[in-house]
Amino acid sequence: MAKQEQGEQAFPVPSEEQFKKLVRSVKSNESDKNEAAGAIGQAVNKAIEKNHLDKKAFAIFRQLDRLSDMKLSTTLSHLEHYCEIGGLNAWCEQQGELIDREAELAAASVEGVKPRRAGRKPNGKASQKVEGAPFDHQQDREAAAEFESIGEVVPIHEVTH
Repeated sequence: MAKQEQGEQAFPVPSEEQFKKLVRSVKSNESDKNEAAGAIGQAVNKAIEKNHLDKKAFAIFRQLDRLSDMKLSTTLSHLEHYCEIGGLNAWCEQQGELIDREAELAAASVEGVKPRRAGRKPNGKASQKVEGAPFDHQQDREAAAEFESIGEVVPIHEVTH
């Protein structure tokens, strides 16, 4: 280890040979890293296209998968708590109810029963569900007319984006 002098003080530094060796090693490993990142990206994109992988969920999983056991336990506990107090759990339950309602509408349409929809706010977000409520907006009436004229119903889990 060499010493570099700065003013009156000397501090340890790597030798020129050690430094150049490190630079060569980093450059070599960077190209390997770039190749690995490309291969990982291709595998993930293929899984997205062919196996319906959710890229964001997989990225979160990869982050969690790298944590130690203790940190993983702590992080998951906090995340679960944040989802609850932040309203994400309630929001997901509401979305599930909307998806269930859409499936009921599809089944009713196939059976020839005229479906009744829950009211919707003008911004497209669901308002409180009122059982048996008539259509509240012209947009809802038009959407229902289009929905009834489609003919073929595709289950939600089979729809790809």
